[in-house]
Amino acid sequence: FRVFLMEVFLIWLIIISLLITLYCIYLWRRSKKGYKLQARVTILFLILTLIPSVPLTLFSIVLLNQSLDRLVSKELDNTLSNTLDSIRTLFTQIGYQSYEVCENKKLTESEKISLLEKFNVFEVVQVTKNNKSVNEKVLYIDENCKPLENLGIDKEEFNNIIIGELKNSMINEDNKNFFCYYQPVDSLKVVVVIVPVDADVYSTIDEVEKQLSSYGLIYLFKESIIKGKLIWGIGVIFILILAVLSVYVAGKLSKSITEPIGELSSSFSRVADGDLDVYLDVNAKDEVNILISSFNKMVKDLKETQKKLLQSERIAAWREVARQISHEIKNPLTPIRLSIHRLKKKIHYEKEDESTINECFQTISEEVESLKKIASEFSEFARLPEPKFEKANINEVIKSAVALYKTNKKNARFQLELDNNLPEFYFDFDLMKRVIINLITNSIDALKKNNDIIYIKSERLTKGEGEENVAIYVVDYGIGMDKNVIEKIFDPYFTTKKDGTGLGMAVIKRIIDEHSGKITVESEPEKGTKITIILKPHLIKQKLQTHSINKGE
Repeated sequence: FRVFLMEVFLIWLIIISLLITLYCIYLWRRSKKGYKLQARVTILFLILTLIPSVPLTLFSIVLLNQSLDRLVSKELDNTLSNTLDSIRTLFTQIGYQSYEVCENKKLTESEKISLLEKFNVFEVVQVTKNNKSVNEKVLYIDENCKPLENLGIDKEEFNNIIIGELKNSMINEDNKNFFCYYQPVDSLKVVVVIVPVDADVYSTIDEVEKQLSSYGLIYLFKESIIKGKLIWGIGVIFILILAVLSVYVAGKLSKSITEPIGELSSSFSRVADGDLDVYLDVNAKDEVNILISSFNKMVKDLKETQKKLLQSERIAAWREVARQISHEIKNPLTPIRLSIHRLKKKIHYEKEDESTINECFQTISEEVESLKKIASEFSEFARLPEPKFEKANINEVIKSAVALYKTNKKNARFQLELDNNLPEFYFDFDLMKRVIINLITNSIDALKKNNDIIYIKSERLTKGEGEENVAIYVVDYGIGMDKNVIEKIFDPYFTTKKDGTGLGMAVIKRIIDEHSGKITVESEPEKGTKITIILKPHLIKQKLQTHSINKGE
């Protein structure tokens, strides 16, 4: 029979294995080329889970059966039952003999008492029933004892005694144990013989009854799990649950890897197509999260690099345009000026027209000078000189630039907060002075009223590991700029001034870039503007060292 059950178990095992194999084939074929990690992980989990679990389950079932066979035997159950029956039979015989003594009319009362004492009887009670109640009458009691109080038999119990369903019972009173033997006399009378039970004997009876109950449950369990095929079914279900859990865990684990990698792959394709606005917001952990973060940083750096390249390309293009415009403007300016000078000498006019004619010549001369200035600015933008790096203190640049504006068209006042602990480092003094001058000029133009304050600050920034940066802040509380203007402020020829060329901020940006620095603009309309310049001496030093190596110095 057990061999048959094992064969059934193996058949189910084969069916489960077949289903798992079909699922793995389906999973493998469903996976796209290059995306088979989920299938591999699932198959690996199933192999690692089922290969040890199947023989272990089979071994556990066989071992459980053998243990139950040893634990539960019919002989032991019979022995315990016989022991309990023997004890109960002994007390039953005492009870029946005591009943016969009480009913024996040939014996005198003294003889009956002597025999009952010999049997160690505690009490003999006659119970009779009428239409209304059940009455008790003591036929005998040990002279040293008092009648039991909790013997009371109701009508239902009386009827159970008459029909034989209640033959005897154990009762306890005052921590003493008694055996009650019930002997029906007729349908209306029952004799109850009460025999004291020794504590050890009572404990033995109780223990044997418990053992019999436990053995009975174990025996029923054994019969149900073996003959009912329950244990084999549990084994099959256990293996099936392991397989399902393996598939579920493998799916979760593989998805936590494949989904972020899939997103990363598609994002790489978008980046390859030129889309640098990609940002991966994927819930990933551990190494995958590091990979995603590195990708986002890479895209951000690429975007910044692209912006710089585009800016550089635009500036290079505009410099060429500026060079051509400067050339085209300068060429006719000189003959125009000479022609005006000669014309002024040669022209004859009436005395009353002198003022008008001089005014016309003056206007022409001023416009020619304006064109010359514009041409000079174009030329200067087109051929901005290479920086000449010398070691100096940036505070001296700020002081020198501010000194030029002690008197200015709006009587602007300057509030300086210069850090005396600034390090000396390499930079081009004249170019940096030009940066500060242009920023001060823009701030003065932006002031809404005379006597406003322009705030200039220098600061030493410690970044750690020996890296120290220098910050310069130029702040005004003028008309400010909106977001659209800020985005275009460094574009060549972009200006909001009526007489501006749009080259000032472009020149500033190029000078700061040449110094490996960074410039940012913060502004709000009608609230003012804050320009921040961050110079990095260590980068300038590296640039100079690289330049020296390239020149072979």
